[in-house]
Amino acid sequence: MPVKFIDYEVMDKGARDDIALCLHLCTKISPIPAQSGTVLDSEIACTRELPSQVAESAAYAADQLNALFDTSNFPVILLELYYPAVNMASPSILPANVLLSRRVQEMVINGEEPESLYICRDEKEDEDVPSPLAPIPIIDLSLFSSSTLSTKREEELQKLKSALCSWGCFQCHMNTVRYQEIRDAVTDSANEYVKIRQPYYFLIKSTEMEAIGHGIPSSFLDEIRQVTTEFFEQPMDEKKKYSKGVEDVQGYGGDPTPEEGQFLDWQDRLFLTSYPEYLRDTKFWPESPKSFRNVLEYYTTKMRMVTELVSKSMAKSLQLEENCFLNQFGERAALQVRFNYYPCCQKPEIVLGLKPHADGTGYTIILQDDVEGLQVLKEEHWFTVPTIPNALLVLMGDQMEIMTNGMFKSPVHRVVTNKEKERTSIAVFYTPEKHKEIGPEDGLVNEERPRLFKKVKDYDITHWEYYQRGRRALHTAEI
Repeated sequence: MPVKFIDYEVMDKGARDDIALCLHLCTKISPIPAQSGTVLDSEIACTRELPSQVAESAAYAADQLNALFDTSNFPVILLELYYPAVNMASPSILPANVLLSRRVQEMVINGEEPESLYICRDEKEDEDVPSPLAPIPIIDLSLFSSSTLSTKREEELQKLKSALCSWGCFQCHMNTVRYQEIRDAVTDSANEYVKIRQPYYFLIKSTEMEAIGHGIPSSFLDEIRQVTTEFFEQPMDEKKKYSKGVEDVQGYGGDPTPEEGQFLDWQDRLFLTSYPEYLRDTKFWPESPKSFRNVLEYYTTKMRMVTELVSKSMAKSLQLEENCFLNQFGERAALQVRFNYYPCCQKPEIVLGLKPHADGTGYTIILQDDVEGLQVLKEEHWFTVPTIPNALLVLMGDQMEIMTNGMFKSPVHRVVTNKEKERTSIAVFYTPEKHKEIGPEDGLVNEERPRLFKKVKDYDITHWEYYQRGRRALHTAEI
């Protein structure tokens, strides 16, 4: 059988990636052992079952290699330059786009240890200094839904301002709300049930119901957590119906391939744009679980209400006109929902579920489960965000720091993994509408506090470019 040698180092990056992807998919060994030459059996390439989302890439790579080596089958000879001095017992050296074509959950099920690009920490990094629980303030948002002035309301506004100036985030706590105050609610004649946008029904005890200060029924929060869990518990083939490409954002999978030198997150996620409706790509909206789409539709409606309340409350806390931030976000401000799944990891001390970063949003609203993992950085120390049943964490993004002229902080945060417990969370990103200019509010600029930021458009795009490099982007908006 005719065979040719090729110098791997003289290829361009595209050709290298094609070869690496093809080798990974068409062989049962990874990496190829370093030696003068290795022949890949063509029968392996024929019998290997390829993941559907990368089959086309594998076929393309095979065609390119066949043409390159001028062979009728699939023998490939690589010089030692390809995998120099690789020990088969060590973690494999695979390109990020190859690893991102697989699911972390799948690797865990198969009993695989983290590949080298997932390893981002020293095993002893956190041994001596455990992360304490963050004393993040708890705010009662229900106090801000009324226009009636009260001492308690003013105290809560000052508490909100203090939280966002120091921590850059706050949690909404449990509160008893009269059911008549909940929008969209229609009671039946017996006053025993409240019907909120079919098909959701919530039991009412007497004339009151338990809800969070943000106004979302706890029963519904349980439901959206449940459909999230059910989605990730489905067989891999079912989830892969909603797979994204390795360079795409929306859909099921991992984040797009980062720049060279950046590590990968130990997580899988489902990322969907839920508002405005014309930006939705519904082919990625799961049809299983059956209630998923309706649940997300309703959650989007409630999130729009929460963002309105939060935006007005933040403005009031700074003694600004209550609609000023809403006007900057615009009527078509985007809501993007990220359903996060953090599998267990046998070596949690060497990986991260989500790398350290600050959000490029206006702000982010996070619903956690009961497993701790989210951490915020304050004064060069990591603090663990406590889990509070049915509470929402509201976390400032860079664009709110810009709008408030640096008063509210956009905190750096990360997610650590767990050896024994998997973790899920639901993050909603609230971002100004596309092409809308935002900047510091005039009422927050004076001689004592000069303008710190210029006006910017589509900052989230700039943020993403820097995020892929492992860097913050806020300095690009500074004057």
